[in-house]
Amino acid sequence: TEAEATAFGFAVDLSLSRDAGEDVSVTASADATGVDGNGGGDTITNPSVTTVTATARAFPEAITLNLFDAASANGSVQATAGALGLDGGADDDTVINTGTIDVDSEARVHQDFAVDVTLVDVTGGQVDTSIEASAMSVGIFGGSGQDGIENHGTIESTATSFISRTEDSYSAVGNLAVEAALVADVQAIGIDGGEGDDAITNFSTITVGSIASAVVNETSSSLVATDISSLDAGVTSQAFASGIEGGSGDDTITNHNLIGVTATADTFMGTMIMSALSIDNPLATASVASAPSAVAVATGIGAFRAGGIGWSWLESKLRRQDLTSLFCSEYCAAAHAHVGVFRTDHVSRWSPNRLVRTERRRGILLKPWRLK
Repeated sequence: TEAEATAFGFAVDLSLSRDAGEDVSVTASADATGVDGNGGGDTITNPSVTTVTATARAFPEAITLNLFDAASANGSVQATAGALGLDGGADDDTVINTGTIDVDSEARVHQDFAVDVTLVDVTGGQVDTSIEASAMSVGIFGGSGQDGIENHGTIESTATSFISRTEDSYSAVGNLAVEAALVADVQAIGIDGGEGDDAITNFSTITVGSIASAVVNETSSSLVATDISSLDAGVTSQAFASGIEGGSGDDTITNHNLIGVTATADTFMGTMIMSALSIDNPLATASVASAPSAVAVATGIGAFRAGGIGWSWLESKLRRQDLTSLFCSEYCAAAHAHVGVFRTDHVSRWSPNRLVRTERRRGILLKPWRLK
């Protein structure tokens, strides 16, 4: 099973004023599943080779934005890939693997052209030129219900995300918010029980690997604030890998063989020039975030998903929406969709940061201001 998505951007040169807004974002999304049990109590047996590959690539070109007054622009880039081998789905399932499961996901964004943003006398304007590359791979997923999972074969689960941006430059004056962060996020899991009281037994080898890399060669930012203003130009790589995860519930996990797990996160920032200044208003604040960060977590048999990180990602990328055990952002997205102010077909896709950024771009949420 294979899914591939490639998105090509185009050169953008925009000048906007007053309340004008423009969306020139680029998105590539690929999801692939080998065997999906869907609803009902299923018995899934895999005696042969199941190979699942999901690849998402985005290639944006140069972006030049000149904004005045209350203008806003969305020039963000997203590449998302999810690969799932055997999925029990809802209800009580039995999943047995006696063959070979090989799942691989890859998300890449290459922006080899300059990003140049200039904002002059902007009041309440918003600009998003952020880049996000997310990839997740899971060999066997039990889903909800009390599942029994046995692995007698081999499982290999790998996930890779990579971001590169050649150059970006931001010059801003006024009361504004600029989102220019780069986030490379990967998660790889061998066996995941999901919700419910599950019994997981492993008799064979499991190999799991995740690699996240983010590179920006040159960044220049100048922010002059006349009120509360912010510019987020941070660069982050996050890599998580786990051999066996029980998920939520009272699970029983028994392992009789070797589990190999690796997680690698790399972040590189080249030349960086930052300045921030507040003028005219004694309450004005200028905030510029640009610190690079890299986080890598690898566990053989662990509770990586117990904190909600992996479960939320898995639910949002590979399964139907579920409002029983996720972040508050899903509830907010569902409520706003119910009253008709926010259009979405999958509320579990919205992380807190992404929901706030999107609703601010759409004018649903307003930029905070001082009351006195």
